[in-house]
Parts: sequence; C-alpha cells; structure tokens
Amino acid sequence: MFPAARFAALAALLHSGAIFGFFFAWVCSTMWGLDRLPADVAIAAMQAMNASVRNVVFAPAFFATGPVLALAGALAWHAGSGRAAL
Repeated sequence: MFPAARFAALAALLHSGAIFGFFFAWVCSTMWGLDRLPADVAIAAMQAMNASVRNVVFAPAFFATGPVLALAGALAWHAGSGRAAL
C-alpha cells in the first residue's frame, strides 16, 4: 500500500477514535447527569454545553472525520486494496 494510503488510514482511525470517544464520554456522563435534573435546568445546561463545544479543538474531529474516511477509502482503492477500501 502507498505511504499516503497508510497515512490516510491512520488519520481516519485517529479521527474516528476521537469522535467516538467524545460521544461515548458525552453519553455516559453528561447525558446521564442531565437526566437527573429538572427539565428546564437540563435544557439550559444542554444549550450552554452545545454552545461551548463549538471550538477549534472539537471541529477537526467532528467535521473532518467523514472526508478523512473518504480519502482513506479512495487511496486504499487506488492502491489496489479493494477490501480495505470497502
């Protein structure tokens, strides 16, 4: 496999792990905590968290994961690794 395809596969793995880890931690901690609050307080807290999560640290994992996965698949396909690309 080409070095670019290997690098893209590693980047795709890291991006996928980052976004999965974020949402897993979010569900297992934040959402369960919000569930224990009264609805009006939980809504205000969730809106505040949604506003704060829009930042430069979160954006690459959230917005770049799909394109990085597509690039890794395309490079793997071009390198002749059809099964890996799929």
